[in-house]
Parts: sequence; structure tokens; C-alpha cells
Amino acid sequence: MTISSTTGLVSGIDYQSIIDKMTSLNERPITILENKQSDLQSVSDALGTVSSVLTTLYDQVESMLTEDDLNSTSASSSDEDYLTVEADSTASLGSYSIEVTQLAKASRATASGLAEKTSTVASSSGNFAITVADTTSTYEVTATTTLQDLADAINSDDDSLVKATIVDTGDDTTPYTLVLTSKTTGTDNDITVSDNDTDLTFTTTAGQNAKISIDDLTITRSTNTFDDVVDGLTFTAVAVTDDDSPVTVSVSRDSSTLEESINSFVDDYNAVMTQIESLTAYDSSTETSGVLGSVSAIRSLKSALAKMISTQVSNTESDYTSLASIGLTLDEDGVLSFDSSSFEDALDDDAAGVEAVFGRMGNSLSSEVTFVSSTTSTASGSYALNVTTAAERATITATQTLTTDGLTSAENLTFTIGDTTDDTSDTTFTVGLDAGDTLDQIIVKLNAAFAAQDVDYTATSDDGVLILQSDEYGDEQTFSVTSDQDSSTSGQLGIGTTTITDTGVDVEATLGGVSLKGDGQTLTGLSDSKFEGLELTVTSEEAMTTTVNLTNGIANQMMNYLDTYLDSSTGIITVKQDSLADSISSINDTIDSIQTRVDAEAARMKKQFTALETTLANYSTIASYITAISSSTSSSDS
Repeated sequence: MTISSTTGLVSGIDYQSIIDKMTSLNERPITILENKQSDLQSVSDALGTVSSVLTTLYDQVESMLTEDDLNSTSASSSDEDYLTVEADSTASLGSYSIEVTQLAKASRATASGLAEKTSTVASSSGNFAITVADTTSTYEVTATTTLQDLADAINSDDDSLVKATIVDTGDDTTPYTLVLTSKTTGTDNDITVSDNDTDLTFTTTAGQNAKISIDDLTITRSTNTFDDVVDGLTFTAVAVTDDDSPVTVSVSRDSSTLEESINSFVDDYNAVMTQIESLTAYDSSTETSGVLGSVSAIRSLKSALAKMISTQVSNTESDYTSLASIGLTLDEDGVLSFDSSSFEDALDDDAAGVEAVFGRMGNSLSSEVTFVSSTTSTASGSYALNVTTAAERATITATQTLTTDGLTSAENLTFTIGDTTDDTSDTTFTVGLDAGDTLDQIIVKLNAAFAAQDVDYTATSDDGVLILQSDEYGDEQTFSVTSDQDSSTSGQLGIGTTTITDTGVDVEATLGGVSLKGDGQTLTGLSDSKFEGLELTVTSEEAMTTTVNLTNGIANQMMNYLDTYLDSSTGIITVKQDSLADSISSINDTIDSIQTRVDAEAARMKKQFTALETTLANYSTIASYITAISSSTSSSDS
């Protein structure tokens, strides 16, 4: 007998409807869980939205803390036809009167002329060598080498320090002339034709240094670029100025970049507050809160940020101690606005004070301790700085006093300049001194040798005694010197034939009882310490104590606070979203478990109804059989 899948053919019962209703009843817990799951996902999505706007605000605040934004300067030249100028953030505000008295020129060597570019330059094989400074380039020539061949050989040599040009002078018989020009300007880069097996003769023009006069101080450089004269400024000489017509260079503060950053900060801050308000606000008409209304960490975030905007900065002597004092104010609705005029006035009045409001500043009670920088990891407050060891240069002092008669005999000093971090970089050289050389002449020779060897050492004197000293401080500076004259010999320097070595010393100090790392005169906070990211410079020549004040500006405080929400591992939002994800996953597992039980129950009921129909069908067959027998018996009796 065929049984319908939904209605019993024998019983007439719509058992599928019964199963569906029972299944729907059993699935009610799933619906409740799915609704809860949806609510949790909405909270997680909303937290993601908050995280996005907070990240934008964080990035903007971080950009405001960069040195270029806070200390940006601009420089201008009154006449760029004569002098141009560029400034970086370290340039001091002010003006300079500059005259360009001489431009740098490259040395030239001009050859005698030939009839054609294809004319040969030599009668036989040999060499043609060019020397610039201490570098020589040599080229082979033969009886078939043409003027063009020689020029091409020089120009194709990547190591060549000259450029070769063939010039047509217009001469009737020998118009083609080879001109060699040094690739580097200045008197130290003159060209010398040091080996010449060609038939060419050369006339050499010396190179020339550039000269400028800054406020009556004459400065000479080998190029037209002066990038080490005034901190933060690079001058480029373009043309010689007319007599009594100096160029005025003005350095002023450039607040435009910072103002753009502040305007972006204002927009991003207001966007955060608007977003949080929309996700947490209570609707009295529906008596419901926003999706994040029950998340206390988000509600407290809004109030904390608003409070931070009104925070007073401590550890500063400036009159500007809050964002409101420099033009950033909250209205009665909590909307942040920026008054650029008030900001510019504050910046002109006290740039350091304005910087302290935004970022990280510091000072000390001693002129021998200078705050350089700090980071968001650096603690704020006032701390005692205890310098236990002052930084020292590597220094060697001779033992003899040299009279005005100078050296009695010639003396050779052999130096080994080292770097304690790299033994392979030692530089050894000997400086020869002549009999009769005075101490001043000796100092000139030694300093010239140091410059030629490109080592940062200086020779000076004190009461007729020679002093040799590294320019830098710290234990990376080390050198030794020995003489070919005995130290006890009168009329000599008193260095001696036994090698003398000295090494500099790094500064050592603690701040608030916490050890700092010394490197020369620089102190830095150790990683993972409360002063991580701090950098101080100590110029004291002896142990000392003082107080260092570290200021944590509003932007710095805000970054630290936002980081507690945004940190990818421990941030409040991250932890909350991870917890929500776990809850959603757990609910999903519960739903799957319930659904499995519901499906099993539906299958069980269907099986039971099927069995019932089968039984009823069998009973129906038996009943029909009995009825048939009864009918047959009745017919026989009659």
C-alpha cells in the first residue's frame, strides 16, 4: 500500500503539519539565539566603525607630533638671481646679510688644436694620464688614436674625474681643441696632465672656490653650496653680488603645515564624537539606546576625549597650557573649533609653549643639560638627573713645552685613529714636522693632515704644550700616537717613542633613579623603561645633579589613551570584539546542536506516523477480509 508523505491514506491525518508545528515549536530557542547572535554582531560591527574613526584620529594626532610639523620653518632670499636658500626644521628664526664674492669654478686643461676630430693625437704608442686631487686615470694611446677616440675613452670611464669636450674654436687651420673639465669644483680638484705621450700640449686653468660673506664673516667652500655654515640652512651661490648690495635671507616660522594638521585633527575629533553619539544615544520616543549604548567603555571614551581637550598641561612655564589657550575650543554642544588667528599669535609669542601643549617637551634647571626629544612611551613629570660620569673626548697631551724657537730637530708623529666598534676601520698615517717648526705651524700641519685623512680630530695648545683631541665624545673615539723623538728630549714635543693611547668616555647618569644609556654626551632612555624614547644632551665636564622636567602634551596624552582602545593585542575594542566573536561562535555551536536534535525529533515523529499508517493499513486489510468472509457466510446461510 502506498502511503502519502504528508497525509495518512488510512487515517486521513495530516501528520506533516503536526511535525512542522512541533519542529517550529522546538526551533524557538534557535530563533532566540539567532536574534542574540545578530545583536552581538551589530555591536561588533559598531565597534569596528568606532575603531575606524579612532584610527583616523590617532594617525592625525601622530602626524601632528612630527618635528617638521611642530617646528617647520621657511627661508627666503631677497634676490634669488644671486643666492638661493633652503631651510629645515632646525633653522633658527632671524635674518642674514650675505654677499657672494666669488663663485666656485672647475679646473680646465685645454689642448692645442688639431685640423679634424679624426686627426690622430700621438705619433706612437704610450699613455695619457690625468690626475685630479689624488686620483689618476690613465688611457692608452697609439699612432691611430684620434682626438674623438681619446675624448670617448675619457667620457666612457666611470671612474674618470674629468669630462672631455671637443670644441670648435673657428681657427682656420687647427680649430678642434680637446677641453678637459674637472667634474668637481674648487681649488683642491685641479687637473694635472701627469703623463702625456700624445703630441698635444695643454694649458691648465686652476679651479676656484666659492666665497660668501655672512655679516662680514668670509666663508669659503669648494662648491657653490654652503650647507654647513648655519644650522638648518643651505645657501647656494648663483652669481657674484654687486658691491654694497648684499642679499637678505629671512627665516620665519611656517605654520601653514601645522595649521592644516590641526584643521584635520578638529575634523577627525568631531567625526569621532558624532559617531559615538549616534551609536550610544538614547531615543526617548522609542525608549531605546543606540547599539553601543550598553558598552560602558565607549560611553567613557567620549567623556574622556572631551575632558582631554580641556586638560591643562603641567611642567611648563609657558602661559599657554591648554588647547583653548592656543585657539582650540569646545562649544556648548561639544563641537571642537579652531581659531587660526589666536593660534598664530600664540605661536609668534611662545612657539616652545605651543609645542608643549601639543607634543612632548622638556627642560632642565641646568644650562648644561638640553632636552632633545621624547616619544609617546616617555613618562612625564619632574625628575632628578644624577650625572655620575661626564663625557670625555679622546685626548693626548704632550709633556714638553715648546718655546718660540720651535723644534730643535725634525720629528715624525705616527697616528692610528680607531673606532672601538670596528677594528677594521683604523686609519694610520705619519705627519712629518721640520726642525724650527713653531707650535702654531705644527698645529696647522697636524690639522691639515687630520682633514686630509678625513678624521674628526683637532690639534690645539695650552701654554706651549701640544694637545691632540677627538672632536667627538665617547668611548667609540680612540687613537694612539708615537714619535721618533724621545719624550724627554728638550726642544721636542714630548710625545715619546712609546705609543700613547687614549679613549673617550661616555656620559653616565640616572634619571629619577632609573639608569639611562650614555653615548658620548647623549643620554637616552632604555627600551621598556619609563623613559623609553627620551634623549638628553649633557655638556658638563664633571659630575652634576639637576632637575629635568618632561611635559606630556595633549596630543601625546591622546595618542596614549587611544592606544588603549586600538592596540591590536590588548586594546579595549580588540578585546571586546574578540569576546563577541567567541560568543557568536559559541551561539553558533549551540544552534547547530539544537538543530540536530530538532531534525532528529522530526525524523522520529515521521517514522512513528509511518509505522502507524502501516499498522492501520494492515488492520484495514484484516477488517476487509473479515467483512468479506462475513458477507460470504451470510449468503450461504440464506
